[in-house]
Amino acid sequence: MLYGVAGIGDSALYSLMGTFALFFFTTVAGINPAVAGTIVALGAVWDVVSGSVVGYISDRTKTKMGRRKPFLLVASFPLAVFCSFIFIVFDAPQGLRYIYYIFMFIAFWTGYSVFFVPYTAWGAELTDSYEERTELRGIVYIFYSIGAAFGTVLPTIIVDSLMQWGLTVEGGWLSAGIFVGVVSAAAIFITGWFVNDTPGLASAAAEDHPASAAGNEESPKADGKRGSKLHVAVDIVRNYGQVLKFRPARFIVLTSMFYLVSNSIMMADRMYFYTFNMGLSAKEISMVMLFQNVISVLLVPPLIRINRVLDKRTLCIGGIGMSAACMTLYGFTGISNIPNLLVLTFVYGIGSICYWQLIPSMLYDVCDADRLDNDTDRAGLIISIQGLTESVSEAIGFQILGILLQFTGFSSEAAVQNAATMSCMYVSFTFIPALFAVFAIIMMVRYPITRAKHAEIIKKLSERNQ
Repeated sequence: MLYGVAGIGDSALYSLMGTFALFFFTTVAGINPAVAGTIVALGAVWDVVSGSVVGYISDRTKTKMGRRKPFLLVASFPLAVFCSFIFIVFDAPQGLRYIYYIFMFIAFWTGYSVFFVPYTAWGAELTDSYEERTELRGIVYIFYSIGAAFGTVLPTIIVDSLMQWGLTVEGGWLSAGIFVGVVSAAAIFITGWFVNDTPGLASAAAEDHPASAAGNEESPKADGKRGSKLHVAVDIVRNYGQVLKFRPARFIVLTSMFYLVSNSIMMADRMYFYTFNMGLSAKEISMVMLFQNVISVLLVPPLIRINRVLDKRTLCIGGIGMSAACMTLYGFTGISNIPNLLVLTFVYGIGSICYWQLIPSMLYDVCDADRLDNDTDRAGLIISIQGLTESVSEAIGFQILGILLQFTGFSSEAAVQNAATMSCMYVSFTFIPALFAVFAIIMMVRYPITRAKHAEIIKKLSERNQ
């Protein structure tokens, strides 16, 4: 249970940035949409680099506290600081403002990588059961939903309430950033402090095969270079290449990339769509966000039960397929009122929970298959590829939306946007996310690890380690 608490921080930070960062930059900080999209994208791209390094290092870390736990403790406080600083309206010449926000985003995503990669990899070492991994992710997802409420529901309430009490909109957003940052840091610290980092399944396998841990075969040439920055970089790239040639990893990465582009565009666009297309108030927006989080929690137990009958792959295809079909349908029929919006939110939530609960569990299964086929222990590296995928996908999604808003003439000063911008916001909430979700389904169909296949993998690993 305590392992799941850090999920509050993970989801709150991810949801806050995914939902409000672009909106804050364009409507409060006064940055044009294309540049704002580039700033957010640069931060996400940097996360690719930092996540890769963190995954590589955490697989090789040996401390009295374990190899994952120290990273959570180190990351918690800086995340609170940089999350707050992102939501400061920096009053300076335009070029200097751009530099400030780029630096803050890079600093934030560095801290996020230091936490996220070891935390997620830790889960692969808690159980090797096909069903228990889904149940574990179900517990984490409940905490994720709580975190999502902190990251998506409360910010608009905080800003609106503080403005009613006389604070400026700039002060309201800074307060929201501080609040989410502090809550997230506390949740991450609690898990890092109270959960024991035991050697775990993957680590035990690594001890049985020390020469191949994380794909690091011993050789005189390697010994001569060990510890050098160049060797580390080359080793990371080599291991990434090996993992991406591995079919289960390749297709789960492609599934994640397409789904997360879909998710990033919809998450970033929804504040624009709710505000300008539907004319919702801050309270109404918070209500819709809260509805989605409540639905996510309620769907966890049914999903766990269904997973006892159906493969994770089948569930994922079905859930994402339902959300893609619903977005396409409303793209044609229109979203004219809050009940229609809640229906779309509910069905989209089915696809969302299938992705966020099942994909991490499937990644753990990929780690097992990698240990069997390649005789390696590189869970951190494999999880870092998921972090890399999330970052690249966010960068693509934010950049697409930022360019579309800029191209169609979005104005931060206008209470009512022009027809082209309104259409852009609409298709970015329906057709465009649906298209990328369909691509994700096509990739998931190619994913090869079923329940029976995973049972065979675990059996062979047990036999080998006897």
